[in-house]
Amino acid sequence: MQDDAKFDLHAHTTASDGTLAPAELVRQAKQLGLSGIAITDHDTTAGFAEAEAEGRRLGIEVVRGLEINTDAGEGEFHFLGYLVDEASKPFQQAIRRAREERWVRARAIVAKLRGAGIRITDDDVLAAAHGAPVCRPHVAVALTAAGYASTHQEAYARYLRGRSPFFVPHTGLSVREAVAAIRAAGGVPVLSHPTELAVGKVLALRPLGLMGVEVNHPDHSPELAARWRDVARRHGLVATGGSDFHGADSVEPDRVLGSILAPGGALEALREAQERLKRGA
Repeated sequence: MQDDAKFDLHAHTTASDGTLAPAELVRQAKQLGLSGIAITDHDTTAGFAEAEAEGRRLGIEVVRGLEINTDAGEGEFHFLGYLVDEASKPFQQAIRRAREERWVRARAIVAKLRGAGIRITDDDVLAAAHGAPVCRPHVAVALTAAGYASTHQEAYARYLRGRSPFFVPHTGLSVREAVAAIRAAGGVPVLSHPTELAVGKVLALRPLGLMGVEVNHPDHSPELAARWRDVARRHGLVATGGSDFHGADSVEPDRVLGSILAPGGALEALREAQERLKRGA
């Protein structure tokens, strides 16, 4: 990646809980003058083919990635897996289980909502997901459609955030399983938005196979970004970054595509890390 290249390495599509189709996301990235974009949908690689075809047509690089959230019993870390090979069977088995756990969680949320007299159904949430892995934003879409909020953002804030009585903790892969799944696919595991996590807690993930940390993110102030950039430099971790874009009609519409970029050289560093994995280093 050239010093003047602009890569947003954290963006979601309708293959998970984003509001732009993969090709639309790539077109928007091109219009914004980005050099490339990473597709990092939750627990799925379904958006790769469409995004890559559009990327080839427009001359913009599409980086294969995904995001895996771990079981809340361990504190719920979010891992970005870059440069994954979707043909890996252990990898696909792991993310299939993660998708199944998402559906279990969504059904538990709907049951809590219905217990309070809020009349939405599992089928309403499935319809909102359009075949994508079911995430809390899809529950917010169903709530908005049923008239319980005027916007998806309002529905999410009122009913689905951590302090809501309808909140259900995330279940799914353990930290070890998530990192192992990414590495089984030849991918590079990166901890997403560590924010105020203790440095020691992050470094404790290195023996499990962590290879990078997301330093630039909308949740990071300039001071936090500088802190994690320094941690990455001192401990040999790849430093990445991106907008965590979901779309203007999403539950987080203020996250604008291309507003947060990866540090210069991030993509090359990810590829070098992948080569080290192939060598068993």
